[in-house]
Amino acid sequence: MRLTVIILFVASSLATPGLVTAAPLDAPPAATSRYGAAAQRQLARWHRFFDGGNCLIAERRVVPKLTRLGKLIARVRDRRDRFNMLAYFNQKLIIHANAQLKGVPGMGSWKQLDDRRAASVAKLRGLLPKKPASAPKLSSAQIRQFAGAVKAYRARAAADHKFVTALFKRSPCHRKNWPGGSTPKHLAGFRHWQRDVLPREVDDRLNKALKQVMPRSSAHTRGEGFLKQWANKLPSRQADYGELLRAAVGIYRDLQKDTWVFDALKVWSEALPKAQTVIIRETLASVARVRDGVAAKYAKHIAEVRPSKRVRGGREARAGRRLVRKRFRRVAGWRVTARMKRVKRTKTAVVKKRGRSYAIKYTEAFNAFSLEAVVKQKPYKWFIDMPGVAVKDVCALHWGRARYYTRGRKVKLRRWQLESHMMTPMLCQHK
Repeated sequence: MRLTVIILFVASSLATPGLVTAAPLDAPPAATSRYGAAAQRQLARWHRFFDGGNCLIAERRVVPKLTRLGKLIARVRDRRDRFNMLAYFNQKLIIHANAQLKGVPGMGSWKQLDDRRAASVAKLRGLLPKKPASAPKLSSAQIRQFAGAVKAYRARAAADHKFVTALFKRSPCHRKNWPGGSTPKHLAGFRHWQRDVLPREVDDRLNKALKQVMPRSSAHTRGEGFLKQWANKLPSRQADYGELLRAAVGIYRDLQKDTWVFDALKVWSEALPKAQTVIIRETLASVARVRDGVAAKYAKHIAEVRPSKRVRGGREARAGRRLVRKRFRRVAGWRVTARMKRVKRTKTAVVKKRGRSYAIKYTEAFNAFSLEAVVKQKPYKWFIDMPGVAVKDVCALHWGRARYYTRGRKVKLRRWQLESHMMTPMLCQHK
């Protein structure tokens, strides 16, 4: 009669729905006679199985195995061993196995956990902040609303991460690496859920969403690069001065245009958690330094630009005067900076004829000298007033080589023309 009760209890208990909270499984009682040794070995094997963190639902034919164990214990001839082992079997082992088959003890049944996972995934998908149509130019209210959505998403992800971490710690079935295609339906998707709520994954996801709406100032980045480039390097040629001064005015002008970016970043730094605004606060703190540094570089180096030393010459003066008057308007002054030279050289060119390429040699001959001209106009249309230097006080210093070709290929012959033409800003008072 007792055997029948044991078998029925085993089969029905393992199939009963619901959750039973089970404490860690105690070690089985020792056998006091040789009759209970076989049953004790089986109980010890099941204890090692559970104590080793193995998943019971991955074990094949659990109910038949436990049923056979119950029958084996019932046949133990020693009364004391039989009593102790039946008590352990019914009050410890079966209850523990029952809890393992129904779910994760203390956390929920398989269905409850799977429902929690599906609801969390859907909730996180719905909480992920969406890019407004007006981004990156958002109002203060829109910025605060987006920052609130970021905080809500992070809080929900942190709560889910805490739950999933505890679940995987307590559930060997969720931790198990199931072979491909063999994952039970109620365990599928938990690995993806665990990965999705990892702090680094959440940070990457939110940073990507913030990157779509966060305004950026390329002028600030260029300004920092400009200050590093010219920190220890001094311009040595007029071309260097031209490069430096053009970059300085362009950066300063664009920083002025990006005022709305810095105003928006201030709102972002107030709306987002402090840990997320380190870069924003560093950017805002360096804006004034970059702007003042660029303006100081401009004011210092534009005052250093001077025309080159004048070289006297008759033919150069006559030719240069005609060329400058023809090429520029509002000339404040000009000068010859290198005497005329006669150049004759042989060059090679590649020509195509009837689908084939040929190398040909030709002679090029010309007279050349260098000149500079100061023109009373803005160097570029986009130039603006800089601190301490009004744009009306800035002229354009042009320089190049005047050439008069008598022989050549693909050049204009027997007329003066300006080649290698370059320009740099300079103060008109230094003309």
